[in-house]
Amino acid sequence: MTLLLASLFAATAASPLPPATLFVGPLRAITSIGAALAVAGPGDIILVDQGSYPAFTVTLPVTIAGNGGTFSVQPGLTTPAITVSGLLAGTVAIDGAQVTWAGTSAAAIQLLNCGGDIRLQNIGVSATGNLPGMAGRAAIEVTNCTDVILEQVAVLAAGARSGSTTNPDGANNGLSAVRVEDAQTLFRNCFLRGFDAPTGGLFAGDAIRTFDNGAFTPMSLWLNTDFTPGSQQTLVGGNAPSGNGGNCLHRLGGTSLVADFCGPTFFAAGSGGVQTGGAFAWNNDGGLVGPGIQRMVPACVFDMIFPLSAPAVVPTGTTFTVGVDAFAPGGLALLFVSIGSMHLAALPGLNGRVLIDLGTASTIGAAVTPAAFTLTIPPVPSLAGINLTAQAIVNSGTLLVAGTSEARFISIR
Repeated sequence: MTLLLASLFAATAASPLPPATLFVGPLRAITSIGAALAVAGPGDIILVDQGSYPAFTVTLPVTIAGNGGTFSVQPGLTTPAITVSGLLAGTVAIDGAQVTWAGTSAAAIQLLNCGGDIRLQNIGVSATGNLPGMAGRAAIEVTNCTDVILEQVAVLAAGARSGSTTNPDGANNGLSAVRVEDAQTLFRNCFLRGFDAPTGGLFAGDAIRTFDNGAFTPMSLWLNTDFTPGSQQTLVGGNAPSGNGGNCLHRLGGTSLVADFCGPTFFAAGSGGVQTGGAFAWNNDGGLVGPGIQRMVPACVFDMIFPLSAPAVVPTGTTFTVGVDAFAPGGLALLFVSIGSMHLAALPGLNGRVLIDLGTASTIGAAVTPAAFTLTIPPVPSLAGINLTAQAIVNSGTLLVAGTSEARFISIR
């Protein structure tokens, strides 16, 4: 009997406790989010009443959400308003936080060294004032994280926001909305605007700036919408009256970036007295055109399709034809292809796979839509059994409309 009771006690003690719900508010027993985190356990839920709260740091998997509305978080003089750091497993979800980015030399939100999942939803960052001489790089900084989702996150860049001209990314003294370094990130239904450069500034900020050191090869971004009526993602580069306009998506670093666009996305590159930015830019060029640098005009991206005549199975060593349709005929179509095994699998819970390798993708052809492209699969036996992915980018010719196809996976046999 003693052994039986001991075993029952051990089993009961080892069973996981249900998640606790902690309430935070000015009139509650717990008045700060940091205090709630100090007593929370993995999986707990922290519900925050409307009000203004000091900065906090999350290091364990919890959910932090507004209790029936949004809540405000204020950054410190040298610390972000929200920091998620050192998460090894599990999910951190933060929903409804609003950050006024002022009076600090740090990012508004920083996600750092996280092997678990991080999800930011319904987050707003609004900025006032300038930070001349500070070493800031972006409003939201994501560094060395395995799985990050930003959904309905808005960075509202009002005017100039200058940082150091010697930061690791180069002489950008208009800060970016989001900077992603060595991380896998999904953006869904976000509005991101890079900050303007001050008068006399060199380069304005980018909507999304990426920097990779080879932690992920390739590093991947997903830019998706949820396809509900009116849903759209917006990327806007900052302006530089006497310099170079910011880009919508700007890749830096030494390896490769893969981006998958799915759903309506509006691109508006920043204006510049010297050079306008681009929808896409490679290398640390601030939007300038030069060797090894590819740019697209400002564009609005809509879904497009490959005709169903594209074959589902292609033998190695054969040539076949694939077409690209466009809802705006007469645009220039570029077809990108890659072998499926080159790419990372989709993140857990995300749709599709990464498609366009902005660093190494080869342009198979260019033609005016509707267009047909001839592709040849190399006669390499080891290619059998894997997939070919293809995606088209189409510019309508009006400089206002462009399109990306959805993925088409063609098996190689």
